[in-house]
Amino acid sequence: MRPETAPNGHSGLQLALHGPVCALIARQYLSKDAMSEAWDRIAKGPEAEFDPLVLTHGAGAALARMRRAQG
Repeated sequence: MRPETAPNGHSGLQLALHGPVCALIARQYLSKDAMSEAWDRIAKGPEAEFDPLVLTHGAGAALARMRRAQG
């Protein structure tokens, strides 16, 4: 029985997804502290301060949901 050989390189899909996945991981890493602090402020009381990193997190989630609903 011959052993299967590994494919050469990455597929087009893997290459196409690499950049967006890296961007999502970087955004999550940069906004993790802001999101934790915002959640703590909301849990402690009704007032929450504006934070642009929290806005980018929410906007990214909204865009992902819209794209999922489209197709």
